[in-house]
Amino acid sequence: MNLVLVIVLFPILALLVTRLVLRYVVPLEEAVSPAQQEAVVPAQEEVTQTDLSSYTVKDLRALAKERGLKGVSQLKKADLIKRLQ
Repeated sequence: MNLVLVIVLFPILALLVTRLVLRYVVPLEEAVSPAQQEAVVPAQEEVTQTDLSSYTVKDLRALAKERGLKGVSQLKKADLIKRLQ
């Protein structure tokens, strides 16, 4: 009986642990050092209107969230571009 429980529960436990690791552990490729963060921030501020118009609405909302803008979830693309500049 104990062996049956181990055989049934082990794959479930392994799946849960895998999901937790994939969800909360940042892969090394995505990790950014503090020195790299300083280099990234000025580059984001140099985005022009032409560059922003090539972004999708989803990407513009993500950029607005990164910049700390509030109330952008219902804005249209043109309004998002105005707020980001």
